[in-house]
Amino acid sequence: MVVNLCEENRKVPITANFSKDFYDRLGHEVTEELVDWFNRADDVYRTELYRINDLNFAKFEAKVDQKFAQSEARVKGWIGALEVKMERRFAEARVETETRFQEERAYTDARFAEAKVDMDARFQEARAYMDARFAEAKVDMDTRFQEERAYTDARFAEFKRENDEQFAKIDKRFDEIDKRFAGIDKRFAGIDKRFGEIEVQLAKIDTKWEQRFGELKTDIEKCRSDLIKLMLGTWSITFLGLLGAMIAF
Repeated sequence: MVVNLCEENRKVPITANFSKDFYDRLGHEVTEELVDWFNRADDVYRTELYRINDLNFAKFEAKVDQKFAQSEARVKGWIGALEVKMERRFAEARVETETRFQEERAYTDARFAEAKVDMDARFQEARAYMDARFAEAKVDMDTRFQEERAYTDARFAEFKRENDEQFAKIDKRFDEIDKRFAGIDKRFAGIDKRFGEIEVQLAKIDTKWEQRFGELKTDIEKCRSDLIKLMLGTWSITFLGLLGAMIAF
């Protein structure tokens, strides 16, 4: 901050303190005249000094304003050049960024295409593996169904043979009854007894038939349950194998 030291034009008179000898030799009038002359000369010098200081201050202030104007213009020029340079650099960075984004996008698309091809190949392999496993499971199930059907046919044949034997025994007993039918009048009581035994035997046979049919039904249900468990076990093993193969891929 520049301060004008000559803001007020103050006159400060000179106070002279002379010795008594000085007054005695020159006299009071001469001495006072001399003091007035010094005061007038000091006033002139002060006035001139104030004027010169004001002129110098005005020149300094104008020079400072000029310097500030030049500095402001220089700073504005620097800022303008910096803005142009920054705009150019931002444009270059924008172009480079767009180029990098395009490259990254192309690379990403290529990688996704490769991954898609790989995934399609793996799905085809997994599908072929699953088809093969299902074909094997179907063959195994058909084989087991054939075995179960053969076992069921054998059990039915055995049951039919036993029933035939029982019916043969019944036929034999009826033949014996027919042979003895001629003496029915004499042995009526014995025939009634025999019929009672026959009814007992028939009841036993019926009971045995129902028991054998129940056993056969139980065996069939058990075979069906075992077959279902076997099918579920086979499917579970196949599914776990396929799942393990897919996870391994």
